[in-house]
Amino acid sequence: PEAWSGRGYVRILRGTPIVLGGGDASEDLGLALFDLARAQKLRPTMPEALELSGRAHGLLAIGSRMAGLDPAREWGEAEACYARLLGSGKATASDWHQRGWIRGRMARAGERPVELLAGAAADLTRSLELDPNNFKTWWERGNAYSEWAEERALVGDEYEATYGLALEDYDACLKRRPGDADALGNRGAAQTEWGTYRLARGQDPAAQWGGARRDLDRAVAAA
Repeated sequence: PEAWSGRGYVRILRGTPIVLGGGDASEDLGLALFDLARAQKLRPTMPEALELSGRAHGLLAIGSRMAGLDPAREWGEAEACYARLLGSGKATASDWHQRGWIRGRMARAGERPVELLAGAAADLTRSLELDPNNFKTWWERGNAYSEWAEERALVGDEYEATYGLALEDYDACLKRRPGDADALGNRGAAQTEWGTYRLARGQDPAAQWGGARRDLDRAVAAA
């Protein structure tokens, strides 16, 4: 199984820059999935093959979205691969992070956003329990909380505490990487949205909008 998994990995490495550059790597990625399926047939709970299969489906989803096609099927396949991996008891912080990332992208595609964003936040929390110093995981969870808060606001649920959790995660990012433009920009955007929803409900948005202005000024200066 190691040989099949290894060849699948090489094919994913070849396809990744093609997808991220806007090209079509479906042939390479399809062959990678064939190799990884053979590896899993020989060893059904092989962690490397499951993780790589999830990665290949995620890349196919990104490629579909860039081509204007519906990525839902590939996102679903990617999530299923990580579900099997996480259920095996052999998952790493990176694996929990990756499923959280996938669930966030599925939510952005309009599929069960509240449920998926809650799941994304839970996965990223598990990742942080295993690796609490990963800047990217704090950043991703802040994004998930911010988007979850917006979805809750749109349907009339309580949302302010969830925005508060998002800001705490962006604070954690900035503690680990002071002055980071992305963290400042996302914290500013979250506060802008929070203030907008407060205004729509007849509440004072001054604190949120003031914080947003400070963060966005700093983000522009740091960019």
